[in-house]
Amino acid sequence: MQIKYINENNKSIELNTKPSFLRLYYVEGKDGLSNQISSSKITFTDGINVFNTTINERSLAIIGKIISKDKEQVANIKRNLIETFNVKSNGLLIYKDTEESKEYCIDCIVTNGPKFTVNGYGVIDFIVELVAPYPFWRDKIEAKVEIAQIKGSFHFPLNIPTIMGYKQPSLIVNCNNTGDVEVGMRIEFIAKKELKNPSLFDVNTRKFIKINKNMARGEKITINTNVGKKYITSNLNGVETKILHLLDFESDFLQLKKGDNLFRYNADEGIDFLTCNIYYSPKYLGV
Repeated sequence: MQIKYINENNKSIELNTKPSFLRLYYVEGKDGLSNQISSSKITFTDGINVFNTTINERSLAIIGKIISKDKEQVANIKRNLIETFNVKSNGLLIYKDTEESKEYCIDCIVTNGPKFTVNGYGVIDFIVELVAPYPFWRDKIEAKVEIAQIKGSFHFPLNIPTIMGYKQPSLIVNCNNTGDVEVGMRIEFIAKKELKNPSLFDVNTRKFIKINKNMARGEKITINTNVGKKYITSNLNGVETKILHLLDFESDFLQLKKGDNLFRYNADEGIDFLTCNIYYSPKYLGV
């Protein structure tokens, strides 16, 4: 087990279970989420009527040890822990299971800074408490799916830097959400030449998201459908502009259901000049 914490000032600290002066003992709360159930009881009937369920925030505790008889070294380690787990700043907790060789991360707020307890000569226990307002772990490395990218076809054996290619014939792609819950995504529309009104269609739900805009050559439109982070921007020649008002009124901020999700991209005019990229991070109830 290994963790890394990075606060919003980019100060970081790493802890693992391997022998060292600063040793991780356990991470409490990395699984076992609680569910908030809204319900009512009807007189003279069995059970309850459930209206809604929501998952509570995640409480975390990092438990570790400082193992050193050098007073100056101990003082430096304690100072580093206090500065990094600053109660006045937010941070990112990265968790790695060394057997699985996969990294997960979660956004956190420190609720109680490092608390130290002497546990014998040369051993100091410490605990840091955090809360994750949005309780799901996510893949540290964001998944990327490209639709209609240019595929290499053949090249000349001479010393000529010319590569021929072709566009994928399929306009449909599968985004496999391997996580435990529904997630949002970032959608990129990139115009190789001028085109009109790009859109992305969910084959399974029949929902779509469409931008009513004539795209210029080299323009990139980015749509974020993640909860709490929704936006739509256009970037042309390095200038970014907010264009949420150009969202088609029948559009939905598409989400990725658990498992397979089939999407098809389109444009009212100039579809051959459109490329679409989808980025997403599967989310997990525990690690």
